[in-house]
Amino acid sequence: MKTKQICIAAWIVFSFGLTAGCGGGGLTNGYLPVPEPDKSIVNADVAKWVDSSTSAAVTSCNAANATPQTIADSINVKVAFNAYPNLTNASGSKNLLIQNVDFSFTPITAGAPAISQPSQPVNLNISVGGSASVPVQVASQSLKSSLLANFSCGDGKMYSYYLSITFNVKDDFNNTAKATTVIKMDFADFVD
Repeated sequence: MKTKQICIAAWIVFSFGLTAGCGGGGLTNGYLPVPEPDKSIVNADVAKWVDSSTSAAVTSCNAANATPQTIADSINVKVAFNAYPNLTNASGSKNLLIQNVDFSFTPITAGAPAISQPSQPVNLNISVGGSASVPVQVASQSLKSSLLANFSCGDGKMYSYYLSITFNVKDDFNNTAKATTVIKMDFADFVD
């Protein structure tokens, strides 16, 4: 009799654990697969060199009147809201709001400076079963401007990072979730 009670108690605890794991903090009608970036490696040129008096492009940072100009780099990332298989719950969430994107840079190159970038607001709705291509600014002008001081004209230096791109989402019932993808970023003063 005692063994039967222990087995029933274990079954209840196990079943409760499964039920809590299925919806606790998750989305009600679907899930987020790993987002798909259109590029896995981004070569981010920290500066385009222009003539300070005419703004015309120059061929090198050594050219007369050369001044740096920073231009942001962006990629497109496909984000999907897939329905749970075999789910027919009509009262579940039908929409997903992509609120914003967070960035986390992890240096690959020894001696690479620590860098960060603020969250990017998105505010885009996706219906269950749908997807969207989200433009994501992976290297802002201000980020490149702050990195520019780490380069000397013609030094050939490159800093590489893994960039984690995390989409923060919520459904119609304010359940939240995150979906992250990772790309490689190479920062250098590439030849213009």
